[in-house]
Amino acid sequence: MIGGFKGAINTMVRALVFLGLTALAQAQGCSNATYSGTYFYVVTGTTSASGSTVPYAQLGKLTADGNGNLSGSYWQNTNGVITQVPVTET
Repeated sequence: MIGGFKGAINTMVRALVFLGLTALAQAQGCSNATYSGTYFYVVTGTTSASGSTVPYAQLGKLTADGNGNLSGSYWQNTNGVITQVPVTET
């Protein structure tokens, strides 16, 4: 069950980042060129594992290059098990 939750939370975070940046771009007339720099995010909560509720947290660092590319990684902690996952979006 945790694998499904991780995939869902990763998709949700990416969608929220995209939607937030899209709204900002529309409001300020931004473009790929103005979207550059390093951004951090944090997600915390709980998830189900084998019928129990366990803590979950994710910390991500994303870097936009101003050409529409995004790279970085995130670290996730599911009930004390920490893993790092690379992110590359073009």
